[in-house]
Amino acid sequence: ADQIDDTQRQIFSLREDMGKVGGVNAAQDSVKAVQKQIRILENRLDHAMHKFNNAITANRSLREQIDTLRRERVVFDDIYRKLENELLQKKNEMANIIDQANSAYEARDSAQAQMASLKQQADKEHAEFEKEWKELGKLIENDKRMKEFMKSKLKGKDEKGQETLGKDDDRLKKKTTRSAWDSSKSLVATTANQEK
Repeated sequence: ADQIDDTQRQIFSLREDMGKVGGVNAAQDSVKAVQKQIRILENRLDHAMHKFNNAITANRSLREQIDTLRRERVVFDDIYRKLENELLQKKNEMANIIDQANSAYEARDSAQAQMASLKQQADKEHAEFEKEWKELGKLIENDKRMKEFMKSKLKGKDEKGQETLGKDDDRLKKKTTRSAWDSSKSLVATTANQEK
């Protein structure tokens, strides 16, 4: 812009000089030289104006690009913040899922340990029941043999002796039945606990 102003001033000054010349015939060479210089300066002025206009156009285009980039930057920043928030939310959800999974694994392990303990206890009680049942069977068998022995030994004695033997036999039966009943109750209780 300063160069254009200087060129315009030079052209104006040369034109003033031409007006001051006394006559065309007296200063013809001087006028031609001044006209040539004016054409050169005007040509330079045209080139300068052309460059100036191109610079203004380019500057306007750059400003538009800058404004577009600024708007895109605002949109990009907004998208980036949203993605960052979503990522943080997903991380929190993942952490919660991991905590829940760990709790589920711990609960499963605890339940398995409890089941193993209950099974071990049930197996032990079952073994004890089997043992008691066998012992009870032996007692019954021994009792049967004893009764047969006593019957054969006491055969021929009076009614009083037979009555006494019958009472002893009843007491033994009750004792044997009570022992079998207690063992059965223990087995039923164990089975109920396992089903729970």
